[in-house]
Amino acid sequence: MIAVCKAEGVRLGTALMMRFHAQHQAALKLIREGKLGKPVYGRAQLSCWYPPIPGAWRQDPKTGGGGALVDMGSHCIDLLEMFFGEIKYASCFMNNTIHPYKSEDSAIVSLFFKNGALATVDTFFCIPDNSSKNILEIYGSKGSILARGTIGQGSLGEMTAFLEDDNSAYNAQQGRILANGIP
Repeated sequence: MIAVCKAEGVRLGTALMMRFHAQHQAALKLIREGKLGKPVYGRAQLSCWYPPIPGAWRQDPKTGGGGALVDMGSHCIDLLEMFFGEIKYASCFMNNTIHPYKSEDSAIVSLFFKNGALATVDTFFCIPDNSSKNILEIYGSKGSILARGTIGQGSLGEMTAFLEDDNSAYNAQQGRILANGIP
């Protein structure tokens, strides 16, 4: 089953838990101070391995409301709303890629924000825990903020900002410097 959903002019995120993670608050501060420049793109990934379990409420839309998208993706959407503001358009694909339970085990969401930024959310109940790194990527006209392990139930993880000054020149070779960034 592949399900496609679209929404226009709606507020999708209702889960608030990840907004208060210290590293997410630090990223928000950088964005609000203009250090990232104009927001361009964000990606939030939250996945885990959640095999079929008899009676598991998250695996039945009647008791859990939905699967990976409702349970985990909603937190990612809310986090991206915190960084980029109100969503103008949203679309998604949902599927049961691996597990045969009633709710979806796979979902990807595309978001278009009123400020022009774009974002994606990918969330799965069918990727092994150690293989999913729960990544957050935020890009702007002056740099990026990259985090690993900050999305999820824990308070750990690492975040690094790669910020350019206002005097960055065009580089025809598109050369990149492997820099450490700002932790």
